[in-house]
Amino acid sequence: MRVGVPRETKDGERRVGLTPAGVATLVADGHDVVVERDAGRAVGFADDDYAASGATLGDAGDAWHAELVVKVKEIQAPELPLLRAGSTVLGFAQLNRDAALLDGVLRAGVRTVGCETVRDADGGIPMLAPMSRIAGRLAPFAGADALGTARGGSGVLLCGVDDVPGSAVIPPVPPS
Repeated sequence: MRVGVPRETKDGERRVGLTPAGVATLVADGHDVVVERDAGRAVGFADDDYAASGATLGDAGDAWHAELVVKVKEIQAPELPLLRAGSTVLGFAQLNRDAALLDGVLRAGVRTVGCETVRDADGGIPMLAPMSRIAGRLAPFAGADALGTARGGSGVLLCGVDDVPGSAVIPPVPPS
């Protein structure tokens, strides 16, 4: 199977659909992987890393014209013309929140696998779970940023300093 990894185009999105290690696994299993140039640069994966893993480097069209396109975020409006009928896009689809996107995907004749909707035998959402863990680990950083005076906060440090106490971090109260 030909697998494409396009560069994410959503504003502010820096992630990439596959790491070089993921590419190496797919290539070892006999798949042809094409990665758009600079797709992983923002997160520290150079084109040379992907090439060394067995990927072919190409442009956006090359990545989007694969049988399976692996991305992170939902398809963006400028990406709709790049869709190829009969292909499958694996990523966070968000089709339930965007009627225009759903219409565009249906018109293009592509299948989507929304990572946010895949469930395991126990009803869990295994593809969403890592994103939730990452968000949980980033929460203190976001909270610290929000406390900064540049963001309109009180300037309290989460960790405190010398004789000045830090901010109290209160765990969420479970629903009753």
